[in-house]
Amino acid sequence: MKCTYFKRPEKDYSLEDLSLKSGLTQSKLQDGFKFLYNRTVTEYIRHVRLESARDLIRTTDLNISQIVYSIGFSSRSYFSKIFREKYDITPNQFKKRLTAVLEQ
Repeated sequence: MKCTYFKRPEKDYSLEDLSLKSGLTQSKLQDGFKFLYNRTVTEYIRHVRLESARDLIRTTDLNISQIVYSIGFSSRSYFSKIFREKYDITPNQFKKRLTAVLEQ
């Protein structure tokens, strides 16, 4: 199940804003996210951003820095760290592998 609220991963979502928009307290919002998605709101936003980044690496000619900033991250090193944690490969290695496969 995917939450459709986060269609714009570059947007700066805050728990306070999400709470106001949903009409739930921050605690209830966190509890609901944990129940539905097995993640906190922050973890879910990070997940959506990483999935968007992976898709952009696959489907565009943007460089990694452009992708990082287009999905709402401000630190390329932090992005690279969490991308590697999630996918077990750095963003640059991922892009190089895709390029190598396409050139075959």
